[in-house]
Amino acid sequence: MIFSLRFLYALCLLSVNVYGQSSNFVLDFSDFLNNLKQYHPLIKQADLLVDKGQSKLIKAKGAFDPKIEANYQAKRFKNIPYFDKVQAGVKVPIWNSIDIKMSLERNGGQFLNPDESVPEQGLYNIGVSIPLLREALISQRAATVKQAKLFAQQTLAERRLKVQKIISQAAITYFAWLKAYREKQLYENFVSNTQLRYEGILRSYQVGNKPAIDTVEARINLTMRRFQLEKATLQYRKAFLELSNYMWVEGDTPAQLQDSVTPKLDILNQVDRELNTNSITTNTFDLSNHAKLISLGYKYRQLRIEENLKKNQLLPTLDIQYNLLTSKPTQINSLSPSAYKWGFQFSFPLFLRKIRGDLQLTQIKIASLKYQQDLMQLRLQNKLIALQTQLETYERQQEMAAAMAVDYQILLTAEQRKFDIGESTLFLVNSRESKLIDSQLKVILLQNQILNTKAKWSATLVNFED
Repeated sequence: MIFSLRFLYALCLLSVNVYGQSSNFVLDFSDFLNNLKQYHPLIKQADLLVDKGQSKLIKAKGAFDPKIEANYQAKRFKNIPYFDKVQAGVKVPIWNSIDIKMSLERNGGQFLNPDESVPEQGLYNIGVSIPLLREALISQRAATVKQAKLFAQQTLAERRLKVQKIISQAAITYFAWLKAYREKQLYENFVSNTQLRYEGILRSYQVGNKPAIDTVEARINLTMRRFQLEKATLQYRKAFLELSNYMWVEGDTPAQLQDSVTPKLDILNQVDRELNTNSITTNTFDLSNHAKLISLGYKYRQLRIEENLKKNQLLPTLDIQYNLLTSKPTQINSLSPSAYKWGFQFSFPLFLRKIRGDLQLTQIKIASLKYQQDLMQLRLQNKLIALQTQLETYERQQEMAAAMAVDYQILLTAEQRKFDIGESTLFLVNSRESKLIDSQLKVILLQNQILNTKAKWSATLVNFED
């Protein structure tokens, strides 16, 4: 069973006091990413993109909220009640620009305009406002809701992109920590070997079997290996601190990792599973569901809605209002077509320069976005091909480097035996050892480059739904 990271952290905090510095706890790559996805602030920040999309959709739908309206006016002058006017009602917007309105009008006073006179109990009306030309097919508020729905879907794709980028960066940081740890282990082993060699040569010198100059050369080599170990330890410490930036616990608190925490060495299978890189060498990939292209697709559809709205605004404005009137709202049969109020409003700009300009700007945005989509698809395809080629090259180089490391180990072992029987020099032994160290460092570097390539592949091939 895989330990939860919170439990792992508790163990790490206790490790120094209970077991001492010699007790190590392995930080599994899968656990590292699971913790990252659950607690890291940048992941939570990416979640806010989705909340933003939902908030924008709620705001757009607010244009269809029913509205209570009330208007009261009164005038008194020299104790003369000129008028009292009350109008209150409910306005219910429905799709496009159609509005249903129910209201009560009650007016009185000595100097009330005749057309505002109503029965003493008030005049009730129920009516509708309908656009016949502009906004008959698509209105501003309906277009806004459609665009907001697309934007909400777009934020899901953008969140996927952002999260995958964070995961890729964190994975590369883990791989750098792993590389530094392997290099530190390598130098620790060679310091130990060099220490044993120096002590053996010193004893041989003391009994007269080796010249004094060999002890000097052995001591120089030991000092150099210790210097290299110090340098590797510093790089490991820096990589460890960099990794700590991605380690958080519940409550938005940075995790306090102890030095006893070490990386898992064999993580290739975990990397392929967690980063979904099993298909990196298949030479086939599908970009139709790529999150970046999906995001641009939603943006394109939003612009198309805006274009249709702008085209619709080229039509004249012709809105009709029709209201049935009654003074007895409780009696349904009191509503009659003979008691009504109606009217229309018409407007049309003669040159349409503002509307035509807005339409052209929107069409320019659409054309620009289409070019961006085509270019993005080509760039993604070429980058994936480049990463495939790069990975294949690194894997071949790793095989060759590993083979050379084995051969250098054989040469070092043989040279050490010849030195022990007096048929070689310490200089040749040290030279063989340096070549072996360089070859093993090359293997570690290529392993790191392979893992980094997989992380970059994962950040490039981001499907909207995995």
